[in-house]
Amino acid sequence: MLNTADAATATADIRVALWSDNLDAAAKAVVLVALCLYELPQSWTAQYTELADTRSLIDIYRRQAARMLSISSENGNCTRDGVEARCLQVKLHVDLGLPRRAWLTARKAVSDCLILGYHRAGRQGKPHEQTLWNFAVHIEREASMILGMPSSICSHAKYLLPILPMDDTSLIPEFRLLHEMTSLLGAVIDHYQVIMAPPPPGVVTTDNLGPNYAKTFELDQAWESCRQIMPAGFWLEDHTSPAIRDLSFVDVSIRQNTKMRYYIIGRHIHLPCNGPGIGHAPGL
Repeated sequence: MLNTADAATATADIRVALWSDNLDAAAKAVVLVALCLYELPQSWTAQYTELADTRSLIDIYRRQAARMLSISSENGNCTRDGVEARCLQVKLHVDLGLPRRAWLTARKAVSDCLILGYHRAGRQGKPHEQTLWNFAVHIEREASMILGMPSSICSHAKYLLPILPMDDTSLIPEFRLLHEMTSLLGAVIDHYQVIMAPPPPGVVTTDNLGPNYAKTFELDQAWESCRQIMPAGFWLEDHTSPAIRDLSFVDVSIRQNTKMRYYIIGRHIHLPCNGPGIGHAPGL
């Protein structure tokens, strides 16, 4: 696993991964480099001729990583490095405005996790694999909800659903909130699919004629319940708040991303009631 604790260590680990025989590890390093390039400010990249066209360079790295992972998949190989690489790919695709690719990549990450048995990791005391499974399911459901697509993990398959760690006393509230949001995402997706599903021949139903307002209210109540996991101040703070001034960049990023994901779910709960319909995202 790549160590990104500091720049020197991360650089050394990336070099080792790129020169290794492990295609999945190399792909993960390539995606990480692409993400780093994306985050660089233009005022900094403008100083270097080789970084003048950063987007083209990122696209080259993105395609190269996809080819490397494709070769590994064709050989029937599923590895932890491959799952981690795909999770990073999802973030890169989202950052680059490629929602369909993000959705497809997230589904591949979930499929690889299933093949590796990571859906059982929570009951086997394997925290890292459990975290990967929880995250893969969350990002897959998130992408599915946004695009109005079905999730690859059915809410009725209880044994597949992410669970909290056995010893969750030290679990930070943000992760507990993300866990509840993952469950809520499944319920929102199920609601979408009921609305869009055509009835069987000869069956008269009103399910697909429009949103179910009672179900929408139920989902909204569950969404509000998720808010109670965090203290009230969490939802009011911004970058100037004293509570986050002493936090690391990583911690601040987790908090802000969690809030953004929470509000996106709330918006999509009411989307069927406010829009012309779902399942008509651009490019679908």
